[in-house]
Amino acid sequence: MKREEFITKKPNSPFLQQYISYYYFHNSLGNYESKKYIYYPNIKSALTIYKNSKVTFSDKHSRTEPDTKTDFSFLYSGIQKQLRTSEIIAPFDKIGIVFLTY
Repeated sequence: MKREEFITKKPNSPFLQQYISYYYFHNSLGNYESKKYIYYPNIKSALTIYKNSKVTFSDKHSRTEPDTKTDFSFLYSGIQKQLRTSEIIAPFDKIGIVFLTY
């Protein structure tokens, strides 16, 4: 079994293809490994669902960490106009929907 996996899929439905760019599935089995991302101005928005993780926010930063007391955390990230950072601590399991923007 892989320690980390990131898969993207486009919707099969022509109707959904009008609204959804792709889905992603991302998980990591590592214990307390930290990943940091920089988000820059973009033109897409996404809905991400984390299983057994808690998400905290500040003005320009988000942090996701394991929390077995939290069934699911939902995060909507809209179009970003400024630099943001994000940290995610493994283990984690998340799915996302990235929407087309018109």
